[in-house]
Amino acid sequence: MLTGKRFRLVAPAPAIDASGEKRIVVTVPAGAIIEVVCGPVLDNLWMVEVRWDGKVVAMFGEDLEGRGQEVVGRTAGV
Repeated sequence: MLTGKRFRLVAPAPAIDASGEKRIVVTVPAGAIIEVVCGPVLDNLWMVEVRWDGKVVAMFGEDLEGRGQEVVGRTAGV
């Protein structure tokens, strides 16, 4: 389970912002630090909700694991 883990993206990744009236695709840039607020259950890595830039967006779990490096400790710069 990924919930609560933080990642630094090493490559840009697509995400879905559903905070407005319409869902829009945004790009989370390389170098961004994101925190998983709602992770997949077991090994189903379809979509996870992450906190990025003050908002919650949805990302594919496989993008997160393939394009991110886990950040451990309190020195993540968040």
